[in-house]
Amino acid sequence: MAAVGSRARRRRETNRGVKRPEAARREAHREVMQLHAALADPLHCGVAVPQALLILERDPLASAGYFAGDLLRRLMELPPAFWGRQPVLYQRYREVVRAAAGARRRMPVSVRRAFWQDLPAAELSTQVGPA
Repeated sequence: MAAVGSRARRRRETNRGVKRPEAARREAHREVMQLHAALADPLHCGVAVPQALLILERDPLASAGYFAGDLLRRLMELPPAFWGRQPVLYQRYREVVRAAAGARRRMPVSVRRAFWQDLPAAELSTQVGPA
């Protein structure tokens, strides 16, 4: 009996801190949704833009659930003055836009057109960035 209990304990200790794929996907989606909302609020852009770019550099068509690429579309709506003050972020943004354009070209036309639909108004319901 002790062997069985210790085996189960080792399994729990081994799995502690390791996220299962579904849980990791839900957490990543929640993060994209928070960033999508934060980018709509000028007070949070300074923190949200670098975080959004990190996600978009891995997945240029990351989505908060509205359509493929909606996180990038939210970035595209930032005023030029923001990018003028952030030349390093702007260069990263331009690279993401190029990557997303290439990815969109490989999509069916109906899905590709969704990228240009209106973005919903976003409410910032959760904190973004360090507490």
